[in-house]
Amino acid sequence: MNEFRRSLHFVTVVVIILALLGPLSGWAPGAREARRIGSDRQLFIDTVLVENSRNVALSMNPPVKTGERSIVAENPWETFYAGGYNTVMEDEGIYKMWYECSSRDVRFRGVCYATSRDGIRWEKPVLELFEFNGSKQNNILLECQGAPGSVFLDPRKPDGNRFKYLEWRRAPGKERPPTLSLVLFTSSDGLHWKPYLDGPILTMKDQFDTQNQIFWDDRIEKYVGYVRLNHRIASRHRRFLNNYPIRKVGRFETADLAKCPTPEVVFSSDSTDPEESDHYTSCVMKYPLSKDVYLMFPSAYLHDLEAKRNNDDGPMDIQLATSHDGIQWLRQDRRPYVRRGLEGSSDGGSLYMTIGMLQRGSEIWTYYTGYDFTHGGYDKTTRLKGVVSRLVQRLDGFMSLDSAYEGGEFTTVPLVFTGNRLKLNIDTSAMGSARVEILDQSERPVPGFTMSDCDTINGNYVNREVTWKNQSDVGGLAGKTVRLRFDMRSTKLYAFQFTGS
Repeated sequence: MNEFRRSLHFVTVVVIILALLGPLSGWAPGAREARRIGSDRQLFIDTVLVENSRNVALSMNPPVKTGERSIVAENPWETFYAGGYNTVMEDEGIYKMWYECSSRDVRFRGVCYATSRDGIRWEKPVLELFEFNGSKQNNILLECQGAPGSVFLDPRKPDGNRFKYLEWRRAPGKERPPTLSLVLFTSSDGLHWKPYLDGPILTMKDQFDTQNQIFWDDRIEKYVGYVRLNHRIASRHRRFLNNYPIRKVGRFETADLAKCPTPEVVFSSDSTDPEESDHYTSCVMKYPLSKDVYLMFPSAYLHDLEAKRNNDDGPMDIQLATSHDGIQWLRQDRRPYVRRGLEGSSDGGSLYMTIGMLQRGSEIWTYYTGYDFTHGGYDKTTRLKGVVSRLVQRLDGFMSLDSAYEGGEFTTVPLVFTGNRLKLNIDTSAMGSARVEILDQSERPVPGFTMSDCDTINGNYVNREVTWKNQSDVGGLAGKTVRLRFDMRSTKLYAFQFTGS
């Protein structure tokens, strides 16, 4: 008993000392540095914004397939397939797409061009820029010596041109492993292309056979590249290990496109995935409405170990990975973001996401290519394959924080904001509801912004202004450390933002 009392006395003394030292040292239960969010849109792509919660869970929200046949194989230069490695963007009021094509009748692989006024109906203009099989009556821009990459708008324009295009090429010969190069092209209009440099921007003894990409990252003010890298891993499937490398995603960053460093692996399959799987493409996009939201849409590839094509066959669908810096990637939900269609349908075999997003009102439009055959499931009779189709996603809606039907709640990490209005991208549907409380630095409800003051939200909105007794001005709290406490029932919360109006 005396031993117990001495131990209890010691614990009491320690607690008192820590309590006294807390205010002096900055230590306190739950104390943490505030996240400075300014007026940036805050998406729930992970739980970084959540400090504690009850009965809420992160959920991935697949897009809606429109079933539209935006681009199809129909021309002599598309007799094998159309689509696959594509880029889409809005430029000067026009939607533009650079898409891959391949011909069976004449050995050819190239980049074609299509335009649209509404993102739904696409045209293949006759450009008369490239001669194919004796005629320039086509929409071909370039012939590829390896595989097409991606197009991006270069805001820095070191050579005066707005457009850049990346392609990989294989060095001639039978060297193994082969020497592969990334070659960059430049253009003032996205149609007439010439090499950016006399030589490649990156050369490695690796396998770049994928849709490699580069874009300007305004968050770090550097060019960022994502490329394919190959690695071998220990595996119980000797045939898979010995005959085919595992695809991984490499990344590099540079301030000068003429000086690209060796890429480092930032994304790959892991022990949670089937051992005989990897990811074929990366398809990284920086979300245009938030400075620190990066989205990756890799084609997840399950290798068929019994296939006759040296393990280079199998189905593919599209997954979703998220990041705040483009380096550390999470797959919060590994179910397909875009699922394969029914067996025999135009997207029943393998899928590839198109790089680029179009914002249309409260929606984000993306595109993907579907094939009715698996990666290696074609032969010399395969003709006119590939359908590029539109996907519709809710604005910010890739993932959401969802509350239970019976109700749930969560509190954010400490935040410092600018602005005077709090707006939510939220969906309560009919039976749900939501309220928001603002807490001060000591986690006490701020008078006038308590849960009981908050006007209940019911409905489906992408920018719902939060009010407390019909008042919405939170400008008096701007620049101070606060937390938000959400009370939600049967609700999906996609994002929040403090704005100036």
